[in-house]
Amino acid sequence: MALLRASGLGAAPPLLCHVVLFLAWIAMADSVLEVPFNEPFQVVRPTANHTSMLPVPEGLARLSRHQGSISIVSVVGPYHSGKSFLLNALLGNTQVFNIGRRTSPETMGIWLCRTNLQASDGSEVWLMDSEGFFGPGVAESYDAKIFTIASLLGGHLVYPTGNCTSRQE
Repeated sequence: MALLRASGLGAAPPLLCHVVLFLAWIAMADSVLEVPFNEPFQVVRPTANHTSMLPVPEGLARLSRHQGSISIVSVVGPYHSGKSFLLNALLGNTQVFNIGRRTSPETMGIWLCRTNLQASDGSEVWLMDSEGFFGPGVAESYDAKIFTIASLLGGHLVYPTGNCTSRQE
């Protein structure tokens, strides 16, 4: 209220003061709720036995806050085939997507990342990283679900064909 008095609105009726404060809060909340660039977030996660997947409410809520058009580039392929590395290279930043340093898979489920890239139609380019196929203890039907989601949501589907990292490497 002291801020409103200092701005000259102190003499205004209390309801007007509350409306002004509410509108200021909405304006601040809008900027706070914007999806940040280069910060991947999970939208789908595997079940404990890796036979199916579950939506991640926090990730879907973050996605629903975005107002503009989106073009998704999906990357799928075997685990440790360089999917996250490729996405980091596209962003010019090796720290955006986690890269597995071990032989076990690093990425679980499906992750989205807003970029500052723009498609020719004016939409924002978002990158989709996915859990690798043929992971230990993962059912083929689960891999098929990952592939289906990535291919249905992605405007472009990338499948790296390089060699997979093995235990010996």
